[in-house]
Amino acid sequence: MYIIGIDEAGYGPKLGPLIMTAVVFESGVDNFNDLWASLPCRLVVCDSKKAYQPARGIGTLERTVLAFTRLLARRSHPERGEGGGGLNCFDKYADSIRCSVKADESEITFLAGLLAEELSRYSIRFLEAKVRVVDALEFNNGIRRHGNKSDLLFEITTGLLKDIFNEYGSGVFYIGKQGGRTYYYEPLRYSFPDTAVSRIKETHSLSRYRLISGISSSSDISFLKDAEDRHFTVALASMFCKYTRELEMLLLNGFFRAHLPSLKPTAGYPLDAKRFIREVTPLTAKLGLPISDFVRVR
Repeated sequence: MYIIGIDEAGYGPKLGPLIMTAVVFESGVDNFNDLWASLPCRLVVCDSKKAYQPARGIGTLERTVLAFTRLLARRSHPERGEGGGGLNCFDKYADSIRCSVKADESEITFLAGLLAEELSRYSIRFLEAKVRVVDALEFNNGIRRHGNKSDLLFEITTGLLKDIFNEYGSGVFYIGKQGGRTYYYEPLRYSFPDTAVSRIKETHSLSRYRLISGISSSSDISFLKDAEDRHFTVALASMFCKYTRELEMLLLNGFFRAHLPSLKPTAGYPLDAKRFIREVTPLTAKLGLPISDFVRVR
């Protein structure tokens, strides 16, 4: 059976991409929370907001994400939409972009080996990490299409669900609740018009549905409140999301700091984003770089 966790990072910021990730595992039973307790001590799988602190750096995220990446049954690369994709709108300045994050390769190799032993002990295979990068231009186009962020987020979520259905046929899905929403039945019916959707449970903490396609193909989808604390796969997806977003922010800051060395980097959240945008606006005008290419409308 395929067990999938989905989460996002970067929903609230004004700068930088929104990232959504689906991690796909194969296992005979859902025993991931047992695995949680037996991970090698230097591998942390938890809500990425707890794993990453700017003062401590990216090390905890990096160790976990890279160790899991070493075990992938199929190599995965971030997928970008047609809106521009990350810093593709800055391609003509790519020579000035540098990413300085470095992992200790020997440590990652050692931890990946320990992790492989634990996954094997629980008869779990890590198949894929589908990382979806939604840059500012694509995000803005989505807002114009939907009128709000929550519907855009659900569209991206269902896009990942459809990709997984097409590749794996069915699965058990765990997804973080989106915008505090409790009811997903109608949006799921709209997104999957050729699939029978049934309600199993709809409460403040858990909304669960079953999708049936064909005679023998069915999937259970659970939207969980505080999902990163309740299911291992969602916590891991959140770490892939946050790690990818931090790398993207290094690129964004690196691009502008190559032109303005004294510019203070930004994490992209609304208050500091105002300062950052104000300071780079003369440069963007000089470069002919539209604000809408890297600043979200919401």
